[in-house]
Amino acid sequence: MSSAAQVPDPAQMQRARTAIAQARAAFPLWAATDPRARRKGLLALADALRADAPRFQTLAAPEAGAETAADLRRAVEILEAAAGACTLPEGSIAPMDAAGRIQMQLVQPRGVCLGIVPAVAPISHTVRAFAFAIALGNTVVILPFEGSRDVHGLIGQCVERTGLPPGVVGVVPAAPGEGTQLAAALIAATPVRHVSFAGPQPAARLVGRLAGENLKPMLLELQGRSVLIVLDDADLEATADAVLAAPDAALGPVIVQAAVAEALAANIAARGGDAGALWLLKVPGDGAALAAALDGAPAPGCAIFSRDLGRALWLAEGVGAANCTINRLPLPDGGPAASDGRFCGASGLAEFTERRRIGIDAPLWPHQP
Repeated sequence: MSSAAQVPDPAQMQRARTAIAQARAAFPLWAATDPRARRKGLLALADALRADAPRFQTLAAPEAGAETAADLRRAVEILEAAAGACTLPEGSIAPMDAAGRIQMQLVQPRGVCLGIVPAVAPISHTVRAFAFAIALGNTVVILPFEGSRDVHGLIGQCVERTGLPPGVVGVVPAAPGEGTQLAAALIAATPVRHVSFAGPQPAARLVGRLAGENLKPMLLELQGRSVLIVLDDADLEATADAVLAAPDAALGPVIVQAAVAEALAANIAARGGDAGALWLLKVPGDGAALAAALDGAPAPGCAIFSRDLGRALWLAEGVGAANCTINRLPLPDGGPAASDGRFCGASGLAEFTERRRIGIDAPLWPHQP
């Protein structure tokens, strides 16, 4: 979404309304579909994405080929994991305060969900926004950030080829400047029962305000520049490789202990990198590294390099990021207390379903004295 907002053209607004209407119409039948059929559809979509790998590569910039391949692999893994979640929802039956009376607790899909996804890693972030949601019986409308319209169009083609019913997954790409107005219209749409967002903090504030004004539950994941911490016992060659492999848009300050700062810079230079272009912060010890990581705005994630697992875990706990890696990249998505990052797994099960209670007051069997 762009800060220079403009009113979308009428045809684009009509496409957005159509996507919502199709998702609403598709929901009852999709929610009632046999979970095994939903699993089959997700696995077919994973196969379709895998088969279209060359086409996804042609849409990426030449220097981003490796990132696109990794992005596609992650998307396939998410779909395969979601396929295994189709049969996970379980309800319960609990006794009430009178003999023979019970309360049923049902776990049901929410309905139409809106997923607002970032331009970074567009394949996996788009798939993640709908995979677990549709596995659990929801339908999803995707609103991508600007800059990846071709990629999202190709994902939409893959969805169509798998035979998923129309409306189960819809994509409404925004032209430059239209994202804010489209988001406002889609969030306010009555059929939308849930909003998910992954992206930078300024846009998160806007989407959060819109969701709050419309009383829509929201799943939030902040993104931005993550912190990298290098301790004095780190494998500096592996660390230098990781620093150079990190996307420029994802890497924030590199907090390095002073004892190894020059050696790290030398390793980066030996690999053709420019240590002077990095945001290097030299600190004397572990406590100072933690203080530097906590200084300023919370980082979306943290990567720590150290041979001492105890030291690395102490820092990981202190930084407070929802997602942290030790001795590896890519830098994680997620964030501190302001973020959720609950798109997949058991958290996704809770996020994309609702619990509804049915109290049965009439005794189900004759009372036995």
